[in-house]
Amino acid sequence: MWRWRRRRCRSHSGYVALVPADHPYARRASLAIEEFDREPMVQINPRRGTNTDALLAEKDVHPDVRFYTSDFTTAKAMVGAGLGICLTIDLVGSVAGTGAAVVPICGVDPFVFGIAHRGWETLSAPAIALVRELEAHRAPELA
Repeated sequence: MWRWRRRRCRSHSGYVALVPADHPYARRASLAIEEFDREPMVQINPRRGTNTDALLAEKDVHPDVRFYTSDFTTAKAMVGAGLGICLTIDLVGSVAGTGAAVVPICGVDPFVFGIAHRGWETLSAPAIALVRELEAHRAPELA
């Protein structure tokens, strides 16, 4: 019988807004989640796992969702084209050349996530790099 030797890594990520680079929000140091109310929005598919729709509902914020997408790259392009703003986590990557800017969201708890694996020998080089990066930056309370 095969037994899994499970290892886990927990980490967290803050929430950010993707906004068009020429939008007034792009010049702000941070935004409150309530500022999304009634704003045109590009929403990353709720099934993507970041639960931004649940966060908006919890805060009773009702943006004007105009487009849905399933990935960060498309969201950045849509925001850069001026189609709306987007709430996501700060693992979105670079926005260079997209016409979008990243603004931190203040006043909300970070998004907590984990990775489970069978052991280092089962992971690819990119997966090992990701797990090591997460372990290096996780908050002490998540250890």
